[in-house]
Amino acid sequence: MHELPLRRHSALIAACILLFGFLCVAQIWLVGPSALRLEASLRQSVRQALVDANLPFAAVAAEGRTIALSGLVESRAQRAQALALVRQLPGVAQVNDHMEAQERYLILAQIRDGGLCLRGVAPSRALANEWQALAPCTQDPDAGLGVEEGPTAWVWPGALLREALKLTQADLEMSEHHVRVKGRTAHPDPLNSTEAILRGVLPKGLEVDIDIQDGS
Repeated sequence: MHELPLRRHSALIAACILLFGFLCVAQIWLVGPSALRLEASLRQSVRQALVDANLPFAAVAAEGRTIALSGLVESRAQRAQALALVRQLPGVAQVNDHMEAQERYLILAQIRDGGLCLRGVAPSRALANEWQALAPCTQDPDAGLGVEEGPTAWVWPGALLREALKLTQADLEMSEHHVRVKGRTAHPDPLNSTEAILRGVLPKGLEVDIDIQDGS
């Protein structure tokens, strides 16, 4: 007597499971393309806004409401302008920055035993000669600076190199947009630290990474 109701109950459970599965598949089928359309629309609106602002250098990717910007920029100011513009656009919840600044001038310096070995590109022959004369390189006879004539305002590497020569040893990387210094000092001065002195000769707006260790 209980067999028929039991069969009906089992059939009802099976029907509910099938209905639930159908609804899940339908939701995925409907929401998936809709999400893709929203991402494509957001990506297009961001790209157009960058073009209208004369910032077409950035490649735009969208995942949900998160925008990723990549590509080369001419300056940190351009990067900041692009980020500020995209962050205030309707529909954008987050902006990830993968942009890189173009480096017209890049100098690598190595200080060992009082000698200064330089590689890279300087904005004038006069500056190249001035910097290389600070402490002639004795470790690497092939070291030297190339020249690409450009703005003479990029003269601060000379001041940085003069201060860095006071270190017992150092490795430096200098460009228009960033400075990295890793070195050792034999005479640390807590009241007038070497790091503070190095930062003091640098212009504002650079990405600066300085690591000075006590080598005594």
